[in-house]
Amino acid sequence: MDDPEHASGLQEPKVPTAFCSKRTLSSGHTRRIPIFVAKNFENLEHLLGGYFHQDWDVEGANDAEVISAFQRTEPVKRIEVTIAEIDHILQLFTGDASKIEELLTAWGCEYYYQTDGLSGQEWLQRVRSLLMEPEL
Repeated sequence: MDDPEHASGLQEPKVPTAFCSKRTLSSGHTRRIPIFVAKNFENLEHLLGGYFHQDWDVEGANDAEVISAFQRTEPVKRIEVTIAEIDHILQLFTGDASKIEELLTAWGCEYYYQTDGLSGQEWLQRVRSLLMEPEL
């Protein structure tokens, strides 16, 4: 194997066509997500499905307040890893806004960021920025 990409062990993951088992959302709908996404983005899925579920407004009146609740509740390490996972998703799907939207839905995000005039990609960037700030 003379391919330097394989020799370094730093090969960029390719999006597989195989899917993991279905995710059932609080709305009763089911979604499938790629295996590598299910295994490598657990913290981001925890934030989106655990804090931005259909009753997200219990945690706060807006996304910034929900992020603040996440910051108060979760360990610093989880917050740091969540930021890294957001960076990875944004890098993997640069220019493919529909994939990001699909992932947000598959992970159980029921916050309607379109009301704020944002795409899924823009909202993830906002979430990242909010996570980088000290909690409210």
